[in-house]
Amino acid sequence: MKRPIFENQPAARVLDFGAGSGILAFAAAKLGAERIAAIECDGEALENYHLNAELNGVADRIDYRIGSSERIGEGETFDLAVCNALFDRVAPHFARVLDSLAVAGLFIYSGYLESQQAEVAAHLDALGFAAERLDREDEWLGGIFRRKA
Repeated sequence: MKRPIFENQPAARVLDFGAGSGILAFAAAKLGAERIAAIECDGEALENYHLNAELNGVADRIDYRIGSSERIGEGETFDLAVCNALFDRVAPHFARVLDSLAVAGLFIYSGYLESQQAEVAAHLDALGFAAERLDREDEWLGGIFRRKA
């Protein structure tokens, strides 16, 4: 039986790693997240983020940061981390991202190729996380990962 993602409670603190234009951060805000940190390495995305922020009207709960995993504050914790990016680009940052998750926190990772599934699973396993659910669309995969007991 599949467990619900939030078990009937929205995540209060969300990290959108590799935020780009902020679409996942905006979705988290619209779904009730109280505080969202959106981190994007490409400063060119900032203009598009501001346009989307104006259109969505929820930017007051989003802290958009340019940089990478070093922009996660010391002691900053999240109930949910989301990432939609190619594995090779983000894998070196997963230790820091996952370390910022609360004990019962979830990691939703998508945007990696089916051919990388074993590599992604091994990498996340080494960091103490296991897939609870995997979904596929064409050659793309995404999944929900939880800390192993």
